[in-house]
Amino acid sequence: MANDWQRFHWTLDARLDADGPALPPFVFRPATADEGATAWRVVVSALMMERAWNGTSSALAADIEARCDLAFDRLEPGCMVVQHGSRVIGASVLDFAVDAPTHLVTGPCILHEYRSRGLGTALLLDSLRRLRAEGLRRAVGVARVNSTVARFVYPKFGGEAELIERPQLAA
Repeated sequence: MANDWQRFHWTLDARLDADGPALPPFVFRPATADEGATAWRVVVSALMMERAWNGTSSALAADIEARCDLAFDRLEPGCMVVQHGSRVIGASVLDFAVDAPTHLVTGPCILHEYRSRGLGTALLLDSLRRLRAEGLRRAVGVARVNSTVARFVYPKFGGEAELIERPQLAA
């Protein structure tokens, strides 16, 4: 099987303390418990519009959906969102378990019509900060080789990549 995935690693250190981009009128915040379905719709829409995700298995999609459900089973959900007005236009589902195979369950997902504005980078920064606030010292995320996130977003904030055959999403 070809190595068509990458595993990214970040050290959650002082690099994350620099000011992120100011992007008014967008609001970056933790998701509320009742936003699980909204966040999932954003994730699905964003991934469907990403050519690199074509051909991924339905089992992988089911794993991602199950982990998203688990993230919203917490009192404070493991998800960061981007809001424009009253509309959620971005989501990043997180796993706070230190030994999780990937902490960025979905990675930063931004609706297609809002891309190329720096929102994915800002959402990644907020996600990494949230993981650090939850006590993690290192974070892991996976992406398809040549996907937008692998090429332009995940290398930021010290993200280091290694090729892998298939991502392991569940412990």
